[in-house]
Amino acid sequence: MMKLRGGNGPTMRVVQLSDVAGSAQYNPVSVYLTGGSSSAQALQDANFITYTGATYYRQGNVVIEGLGNAVIINLDPSVGTVASDGTITRLSSGIMRLLIKTSLLTLPLACDLTTVSAAPEQPNQFVSTVAGSLAAHLQGQVDNRINNTMSMAVNGLVFSTQNHATQSYVRNPNLWCADVNLTCISPWNSNGANTKAGTLITPRHVLNAAHYEYNVGNTVRFVAQDGTVHNRTITGKARHPNYVPYTPDLTIYTLASNLPVGITPCKLMPSNWTSYLVQNLSNRPPALGLDQEEKALIIDFYTDGAFLTPTDSDRLIFHENKISGDSGNPAFLIVNGELVLVTVWTYGGAGSGTPVANFITDLNAMIVTADAQAGISTGYTVTEADFSAFPNYA
Repeated sequence: MMKLRGGNGPTMRVVQLSDVAGSAQYNPVSVYLTGGSSSAQALQDANFITYTGATYYRQGNVVIEGLGNAVIINLDPSVGTVASDGTITRLSSGIMRLLIKTSLLTLPLACDLTTVSAAPEQPNQFVSTVAGSLAAHLQGQVDNRINNTMSMAVNGLVFSTQNHATQSYVRNPNLWCADVNLTCISPWNSNGANTKAGTLITPRHVLNAAHYEYNVGNTVRFVAQDGTVHNRTITGKARHPNYVPYTPDLTIYTLASNLPVGITPCKLMPSNWTSYLVQNLSNRPPALGLDQEEKALIIDFYTDGAFLTPTDSDRLIFHENKISGDSGNPAFLIVNGELVLVTVWTYGGAGSGTPVANFITDLNAMIVTADAQAGISTGYTVTEADFSAFPNYA
């Protein structure tokens, strides 16, 4: 989990157990209340008003990773609330005690929401993204495509018509991101029908969730921009060699032949992305996520493979929590009108999964393994997105 930098509140890792493949942490940001002297300050990719000697409190998010089907139990509901995506809302000054409970263990987590009076520390009130930053670009890529006259029914469906039985698909011209090439997203497969989603990451390789796999011999379907259907048989597969439910939740498949140029593989989140996106809890850069109904949902990117429920009213038009059956669907950033894969869904709520940026080398090795099972050597590797045109804050 990336730590936030730049004085906008520390990242506090409260739980990290060596015998548990997961963690729960409270990531707070400062909220100004009153007093103090103020000054404008840019901290990496976010602009803040900094208050010296002010009264403030902290609230933020709880992020849970690697703990399947975890339930958050709030022991102090009078102090604050926790939304399904982990967003904390303070109700009164105090410590909010949480229990992160799974079928195997219960982890305690303390969230400090107390008021701090006239502290020498400098709380920061978020103002905006820094112009020219990747975060600002990501905002424009989504927010400039949506408005409050839109609806999920009219503008949220990838296909205005989709009939899997007759292999008939008509792309929705009113989709809020209709001008973005979404052909790497598979709407159907012979194993799970519209579930067990897959995403094309090379002309011949598909990625999905290891806990929701296909079998060799299954068929995966892709649809070109003009509705032309392309079916391919899976001839090889490779699950991440270190997979233990539910991480790294990645499986790669080799197809019997390449997809044509009309089906465009997506790029992947680069391993150095943290140099370009820093103050995500404040900036809340929007992203695109799919579900089993082929809805183009909007979520806010937080870190690694984790997302937040949007707070912007226009983005909320296109938001739904992820549910059973959505696993394996992709989540993307939109950069210069192109898809950049962040993760495939493992968990519900706003959605989270294994961050592909952390496993670029492994994914390329898995392609070799899947090819070997298929009896071929394609020589393909994944393509990382290039963020070098944006400011680097490393």
